[in-house]
Amino acid sequence: MIAPPRRRRIALALSAPALLATCAITSEVSRNPVPRTTSELVSAVREAAAVVAREGEAAFVRLAAEGSPWRHEGAFVFVLDTEGKFVFHGLEPARVGTSALALEDADGRPFGRRLVEIATGEAGEGFCFSRRVRPGRGEPEWRMSFLSRVAAPSGRAYAVGSGAYDVAPDRELLVALVEEAAPSLARGGEGALRRIDDTRGPFAYRDVALFVLSLDGDCLASGRSAGLAGRNLALETAVNGSAPADGPLRVVRRRGSGFCETYWPHAEGPSGRVFAYVRLATLGSDPVIVGASFDLDEPTATDARPRPPRGDER
Repeated sequence: MIAPPRRRRIALALSAPALLATCAITSEVSRNPVPRTTSELVSAVREAAAVVAREGEAAFVRLAAEGSPWRHEGAFVFVLDTEGKFVFHGLEPARVGTSALALEDADGRPFGRRLVEIATGEAGEGFCFSRRVRPGRGEPEWRMSFLSRVAAPSGRAYAVGSGAYDVAPDRELLVALVEEAAPSLARGGEGALRRIDDTRGPFAYRDVALFVLSLDGDCLASGRSAGLAGRNLALETAVNGSAPADGPLRVVRRRGSGFCETYWPHAEGPSGRVFAYVRLATLGSDPVIVGASFDLDEPTATDARPRPPRGDER
């Protein structure tokens, strides 16, 4: 099991629209050639995509140049066509002409399918997560990649991507994952739930948990804790005396979306304090809560336990 990160201080004042705005193109890559945050990675990719949109295939030489903003200290850009084939790879030119579809990470996770899904999908942008051995290192590490699709002057569409190791989950990532999952739940129904509930699925990354709750607190899917689906998290009590579902339910009832802290149970062991972004969504035609969280500190020694019935439940 991946150990949760050290305690992180998180301010709750920033709204979701403001968070998304921080991922705009801000020339981050010129100052931070190796992305350390979600915003820096998104900005670097969007800047590279803008170069491809402006210069077309001629941009590949520039993107591959050693010491360029996109080829520095292990950072590189890759480009897929809308069939999922590499047309450019800044680190391994031999991949050009091959399909990304069969790529798997160190754990057998088929991250290549996710790359192709983003390259060919409606959204045109998205994150892909994998665990791979960093060049010069011995053990697999989590890698966050981001892709953005653009049209070149030739009229061909390309998905421009890059990635970075050791990017800590942050609020921008939570918002992005939830905003991607929400429409897929409305369209995909049970199939979308299964993707979220898969601990080896496309949303698995470090200590991030994507989850879906009913408005009664029933857990319908939880990508980090296998077996948590089916538990009513409004009827359990965490070590601080509240129910795990209290924070998400309160945010959605009051504002429709936002951030909260809560103690979240893990099916494999103890519960711990997490920071989450949640929003109201639909599963088919039924209203649900979709959220994403990461750990704020080490899990506590006591897992959530059955909550005593309230007076109106006896």
